[in-house]
Amino acid sequence: MLGYEERELLGKSWFINCIPEESEALPDVFRRIMGGELEALEHYENEVITRSGDRRMVAWNNSYMRDSEGVIIGTLSAGEDITARKLAEERNEQLLADNRRLTQRLFEVQETERRCLARELHDGRGQWLCAVQAHAQLISGLAGEDLVEIRESADEIRESINTVLQNVRRMILDLRPPVLDTLGLKDSLEELISRWRAYHPVVSCEFDVS
Repeated sequence: MLGYEERELLGKSWFINCIPEESEALPDVFRRIMGGELEALEHYENEVITRSGDRRMVAWNNSYMRDSEGVIIGTLSAGEDITARKLAEERNEQLLADNRRLTQRLFEVQETERRCLARELHDGRGQWLCAVQAHAQLISGLAGEDLVEIRESADEIRESINTVLQNVRRMILDLRPPVLDTLGLKDSLEELISRWRAYHPVVSCEFDVS
């Protein structure tokens, strides 16, 4: 794993030859464990440097040798190269983070589109329909009692426009409730549930927020 011949390492300092300089606290931790100051670490992970200068992550299983009085006099450590696994875990974490960012961006784009569509329905289609409704009402009023068929047709147009307007308002509420921007999420949910109860009186729906 390290790329050394046995004779190149025997009798030499493990911490000087095989541990990165930035892990300078590791020798002190080891010495304190050997001195009985710290609890022995049966499992530990740290980087090592190979003969070629590459870095590998190693998981250690440590067994401590003690004398008759229970004092630690040595350790037997078995190391497993987990570099590939660590890299895969880091890659997965990065992919999950990227996925969360993309999902958040998708939600933001969807909200922007919903807001624009709701505004277009309200300011464009909604006002246009109100204008048509007003003209129909004017025609109905001008027709009087003499032009009954025209008045009835105008009234039917006005009622049809009123139905369409109600549908448009419902679409606007479903797309982007105005109360969401003015009063916040809690009040928007309460209004949504109130409308749900009105449309589905046989369905029991309760809302509890902490």
